[in-house]
Amino acid sequence: MDYPEILCRGLLKRCPRCGESKLFHRWFTIVLRCPTCAHYFERDAGYWSGAIALNGLVTGGLFMALLAAVLSVTWPHVPTIPLFIMAVIFNVGFSLFFFPFSKTIWAAIDYALHPLEPDEVEESYELVHLKEQMLVKHGDADSRDID
Repeated sequence: MDYPEILCRGLLKRCPRCGESKLFHRWFTIVLRCPTCAHYFERDAGYWSGAIALNGLVTGGLFMALLAAVLSVTWPHVPTIPLFIMAVIFNVGFSLFFFPFSKTIWAAIDYALHPLEPDEVEESYELVHLKEQMLVKHGDADSRDID
């Protein structure tokens, strides 16, 4: 298992297992399974708690770095009200922007640290095989129908 490659896949919003890039229906809605390898993303109840925590840590860390930079440049006459408005806009905006990335990064971290169980591998192979049979039988079945 190549950990840097798995993490890079997460950073690029790709499946940690196969590298597929079509994982989101919309900006905030991830598919249940990878359309290519049928990797199931929500492996346990509460799975996305790690992605939410990651989003908060990255957003908070970047904000603290920016705050330190602004304070070091403007001290002792800190523009409090503009700084507060910029803080709210940055924290809300960046956390919304980073949300899908946090999901795929978290999925990559989880995949790297907790390899798939044999039953998970078998289930994904069965779904991929079923999808291939559907494509042969129906011609142009939507690849996202394996959810």
